[in-house]
Amino acid sequence: MDIDVKKKFENKLFNRIEVEFLVTYESSTPTRQKVIDKLAGLLNVKKNLIILESLKGEFGSKSAKGKADIYSDEETMKDIAKKHLIKRSQKEEPKKEEKPVKKK
Repeated sequence: MDIDVKKKFENKLFNRIEVEFLVTYESSTPTRQKVIDKLAGLLNVKKNLIILESLKGEFGSKSAKGKADIYSDEETMKDIAKKHLIKRSQKEEPKKEEKPVKKK
């Protein structure tokens, strides 16, 4: 998965950086958490300060357009960002449980 940042704008009024990007991938559309992790590494910010607003792929394409807000601190993020987007962006991916092997 590769991320190409198209626009990066510092919004001083809301104390955040707004980013528009293009994600290209090989197989299925990456999860929101994987995109957040990759953005955090690419932009050198903490992943708990990133709110992924949208990630939209086009049918038959191996790319998706996305928008994210990167806040300066958690206090500002909790005051400004929509609650459901905070919950969705902070959610950890469920770990796959191994199924027990049945003995005959």
